[in-house]
Amino acid sequence: GLSLDYALLVVQRFREELARGGPTRDAVATAVDTAGRAVWMSGLTVAVSLAMLWEVPVPLVRSIALGGVLAVASAVLGALVLLPALLAWLGPNVDRWRVGRGTERAGPSPFWRAVAGISLRHPWTTAGSCIALLVTFALPALEMRSVLPDARILPADSAVRKVEEQLADPALFDQSG
Repeated sequence: GLSLDYALLVVQRFREELARGGPTRDAVATAVDTAGRAVWMSGLTVAVSLAMLWEVPVPLVRSIALGGVLAVASAVLGALVLLPALLAWLGPNVDRWRVGRGTERAGPSPFWRAVAGISLRHPWTTAGSCIALLVTFALPALEMRSVLPDARILPADSAVRKVEEQLADPALFDQSG
């Protein structure tokens, strides 16, 4: 899914540049320079977020972290290396087998244009507000107690829990030998 999103972002920007009438080489360069930056920052953000899972001392979660980081890296590599080469090769033929009909360009959303305008006029206020909102959402995590599940999650009269407790008791079971 990430690869498709990144590719669609770069291809859309490439199409916009081709529509302006410039050469294919310039269209590819501009698409990678603009949409490529967004792909790079998004990929870096997602990869760092997934890499934080490595700190969880559970092998399965560490595997998910490693697999996620590698998947994101391959998506970014494909969007920033392979896709531009393919677009340079295809050139205007990128639209040769279009699926569906093209829609008229609607332009930017008035809501998001207003949000962007306010953010650009008041960058420090916007950053402070966003940080305050994120900290507010994160505050409940301070009360979180995470543990690795073991037999203690089972009822006290469970046979599995009783065996686990006996195995853990050094008076009943010598674990050194």
